[in-house]
Amino acid sequence: MAEAVRVGRNDLCPCGSGKKYKRCCLAQADAVEFMWQRLRRAEGSVVEKVLAFAKARYGTEVLARAWDEFTFGAETEPTDDPLFESSFIPWFIFNWVADSTPARNAAPLPPGPLALQCLAAQAARFDDFEQRFVHAICQRPYSFYAVTGVTPGQSLALKDVMTQCEYTVRERSASTMVRQGAVLYTRVLEMDGVAIMCGCAPLIIPADEHLWLLDVRHSLTRKRTPMREAQLHTYAAALRTAYFDIADRLYHPRLPTICNTDGDPLLLQTLHFDLRCSPQAAFERLRSLSLDRPGDDCMENPEYGADGALHAVRFTWMKRGNAKHASWDNTILGTLRLDGGRLTVQVNSQRRADTIRAEIEQHLGGDAVYRTTVMESIEKALEESRTRPESPAQRRDREANERLNALPEVQEQLRAMATAHWERWLDEKIPALRNRTPRQASRTAEGRERLEALLQSFAEHGARQADSPFRPDVPTLRKELGLRRSSR
Repeated sequence: MAEAVRVGRNDLCPCGSGKKYKRCCLAQADAVEFMWQRLRRAEGSVVEKVLAFAKARYGTEVLARAWDEFTFGAETEPTDDPLFESSFIPWFIFNWVADSTPARNAAPLPPGPLALQCLAAQAARFDDFEQRFVHAICQRPYSFYAVTGVTPGQSLALKDVMTQCEYTVRERSASTMVRQGAVLYTRVLEMDGVAIMCGCAPLIIPADEHLWLLDVRHSLTRKRTPMREAQLHTYAAALRTAYFDIADRLYHPRLPTICNTDGDPLLLQTLHFDLRCSPQAAFERLRSLSLDRPGDDCMENPEYGADGALHAVRFTWMKRGNAKHASWDNTILGTLRLDGGRLTVQVNSQRRADTIRAEIEQHLGGDAVYRTTVMESIEKALEESRTRPESPAQRRDREANERLNALPEVQEQLRAMATAHWERWLDEKIPALRNRTPRQASRTAEGRERLEALLQSFAEHGARQADSPFRPDVPTLRKELGLRRSSR
C-alpha cells in the first residue's frame, strides 16, 4: 500500500490551482482535521459516560443480554471476540433496543438506545456538541460499504452496497490497510461536512462477496433497485446476519462444489478390470476411445517384453469438442492403463465411470472382467497433492513446461488465446449477471451495478496473477462495455 504524501506549507497545492498550499487548501484541511478530532473526542467521551450509566441503571448482566442478541446466541465470550470493542460496543450504546419485555421481577431493559436514555437522564453531563453527536449517531444504521477509493493515511471513498449512497470518510488507520474494492461492515456518521466510520467490524470483506451482497439486498426487498436508507433499520438484523455468514465462510472455508467441464460433480474414481486377452489386443480394440489417434501419438510410456510384445501402456479417453469451452477441439474424459493382465481406468465423475464401464464391456466383452471401483475424496486428493514431495520425473516435466511457456512464440500464442477468450466473454451468458451477457448487463442500471462488482473482483484476483497471460485487462473490458472509469 502506498504511503500518504505529506504536503508542505510552501509546496504547490495538490488541488492543481498553482498556488502554494498555505494560500489555498491548507485552511480547509486544518478545519477538516479539527472537526475529525472533535468527532473522535466526542465519540470516546460519550461511550465512556453511557457505559457507566448502563452499568449503574441496568446492571452488568445487560451487556451479556445485548451480546447474545448481537451475535444471535453465539457461544463466544465477548472479551475474546475482536467484534466486541470495534463493532459491538458502538451498536450496544447507539443502536440496541432490547427485542422483548423482561419477565416479571427480572431486571429492567432499556426502552430505547442507551445513549438517548443516558442523555435524557443526565443531560448536564453532555456539552452541546456531544448532544448533537448522540442524536445524529443514534439515527445512523449499519450497512455494507464498498471501498471505491483510498487516500492512504487520510480517507476512504465509500459506496453503500444497499443504498448506493456515497461518502468520503476521514480515516487514518483503515486507509493504510484497505484496498479499493474491499467491503466494510460499518456505520457512517456525517456532521458539519466531515464523515467518519463508527463501529466498523474488523473483517475486511473481499470484493468477491459484493455480488452475494447484491443478492442479499434483492432477497430482502424483492426489488432490483437500491434500498432506501430507512430500510437499513428495518433489515438491520438480516444485514448483521449477512456479516456473520461472510465471516463464517472466510474464517472457516469449505471446499466448493467442483464440477468437470461436462458439469458433473467431481468424484475421483479408479475402475479395476482383469484382462483375459493380451495388452496389445486390448489396446487395439480400445484405441478408438482416444479418437483413433496414431499409436505413437496416443501411447504414453509403452513397455515391451523381451519378445517385443506390448506389456504395458497408458492412453487417454477423449471426445471431440467441449460443452463448456467452445474453443476446445477435444476433452480428456479419463485415462486407461493396460499392465499385463490388468486394466485400470481413472475418471473424475460418476457419469464418466458408468460410461467408460459400458464402453469397455462393449469393446472387450468377456475379455475384461470388472472387479471393483476405488473412490477418493477431492479433499484427500488435494491434501496429498500439497504434501507429496515432487518426484524427479515431475520436476523434469515442470521445468520442461516452464521452458516451453517461456518461449516468445508460446507467450504470443497464449496472449492471443487470452484475447480471444475475453472477447468471447463479452457475449457469453454469465450466472453472476443473472445469465445475461456482459454487453446486455451494461444496458441497465442493475446490470451495470453487478458488472462493476464482478469487474472489481476480477481486478482483485488479477493483482495476484500479474504473470498470467489470462489475467483480465479490466480497463479494456470497461471501455468495451461503455462503463465510466473507476475511481482510484
